[in-house]
Amino acid sequence: VRLTRGNPGASNHGGGVLVNGGTLSATDVVIDNSHGNQGGCIYNNGSLTLIRARLSACQAGFGAGLLNEGGKTANVYDTIIENNISSGGAGGVGNNGSLLLERVTLAGNSATFGGGMINAASATLYNVTVSGNIATTDKAGGIYIGVGSSMTVNHATITANTALAFAGGGIWNDGGVIDLRNSIIAGNFGSGANVDAVGSITGHGYNLIGTPGGYSFSGGSDLTGNQINVDARLRPLAINASFGGTHAPLHDSPVIDAGGNGLGGDARGLLRPVDFTHIANASGGNGS
Repeated sequence: VRLTRGNPGASNHGGGVLVNGGTLSATDVVIDNSHGNQGGCIYNNGSLTLIRARLSACQAGFGAGLLNEGGKTANVYDTIIENNISSGGAGGVGNNGSLLLERVTLAGNSATFGGGMINAASATLYNVTVSGNIATTDKAGGIYIGVGSSMTVNHATITANTALAFAGGGIWNDGGVIDLRNSIIAGNFGSGANVDAVGSITGHGYNLIGTPGGYSFSGGSDLTGNQINVDARLRPLAINASFGGTHAPLHDSPVIDAGGNGLGGDARGLLRPVDFTHIANASGGNGS
């Protein structure tokens, strides 16, 4: 199913789809080239489940790909959210409620800040790729984490995002909590030295962060297996037997066999770990 060129008017939400207090479960759907005040492709004010969807080339003042409203729930699986444009924040996804992204790619979205995503409430990201998003005039090309919000990130890759006028091309934590495990934040771009991450991070081990400054690990963080100030050595974004794009590691990438216990499957839905016997595992790791 394809829904395209929706435009309910400049002051109305949900350019392509408006979930207004009800429940929507959609599989194998494309929503593109639609316009709304908030939620250019989808505005969720109810309960939303998306499976194998593509939200593309939509425009809005906030949350151009998807806007999940306060107190509402959105679960998104095997989905591509790409090339959406916000004239305010949150080019790809804006979250004010409860959000799960699993095996999702956020790519090529743009906004004034939070080019890929803004989280202002509670979000969980499993096997998510955030790549090539842009913050045009403010911070966080990839992900902006707002005051008082919480985000769990496991087996994510955040790379090649850009903050044109600020640091924090990858992520910018502005007073929330981000729990980070088995993830890569590297190869991002920004104005100044701290291009990959800014703010406090609660580490749970086996993370690679490309640049050494701008962020700190909170007290009690597990730093086992971390690699800091290291080039992740990733291939360009491509479809690597997954629904959305991922960045496969080059043959000499330091992320190979450098993970620890985490999710049982990867972005392709294949089982972890895949352990290369000729490469030494990270200390305490499992070869993921």
